[in-house]
Amino acid sequence: MSQSELQLKVRLLQRSTRQLKLTQEGEKVLQHARQPRDIIQDVEAELTNTEPGGRVTLTMDHAIVHKFVVPRLNNLVQRCPLFSPGLIVDDGPLNLIVQQIDQA
Repeated sequence: MSQSELQLKVRLLQRSTRQLKLTQEGEKVLQHARQPRDIIQDVEAELTNTEPGGRVTLTMDHAIVHKFVVPRLNNLVQRCPLFSPGLIVDDGPLNLIVQQIDQA
């Protein structure tokens, strides 16, 4: 601590025989010292998020969509709010690459 005080040319701690207390400068240094830790915690929290999410585009014919998908879609979106479904309802052939369709 003494080396840091010498290098910064400020007193970081108020020392007495009974206690140590941060000075105003010491508080500022402490806040800056915590920033990298906070950034790492934020990144870890974001990367370890296991909740499913993202955009998924599906294509299927009208009969399947109305019979199987539509009745369950609202429940799925409520359970997985980060999930963004895309539906292409078409009975004809589609270009899966051009239309960026994940599942046909």
